[in-house]
Amino acid sequence: MPAELRETLRLNILLALAYIASGWLALLVALPPGYVSPLYPPAGIALAAVLIYGWRVSAGLYAGAFLVQALAHWHAGLSINLPILALGCIGPLLQALAGAWLMRQMKIWPGGLDSSRSVVLCVGLAAPAGW
Repeated sequence: MPAELRETLRLNILLALAYIASGWLALLVALPPGYVSPLYPPAGIALAAVLIYGWRVSAGLYAGAFLVQALAHWHAGLSINLPILALGCIGPLLQALAGAWLMRQMKIWPGGLDSSRSVVLCVGLAAPAGW
């Protein structure tokens, strides 16, 4: 296996594990009776991963989102419908990709949050798209 492919696979596995672990923790603070969480760290993890590594971590993000959604359905006592879960996990992937794209288009990334303009653009526009 080529080194680049091995590195991409490793990144995807690590991202999926981080997404699942933080998603499970977010489910623990979910508001009853469903599984809506007031805080959702996996969205920030996904946005950061896409910003740093690009679209090549999309598979790990999708797999992590799929497993978190399956856990959420199981935890809430809902039936697990695989096609619906598979379609629903496209949302978190598109969120992270859109947020990263916006941050690059507005020149926030990779420049950083070093001016009031970049902070306002990030918090007001790019972050809501990616979170």
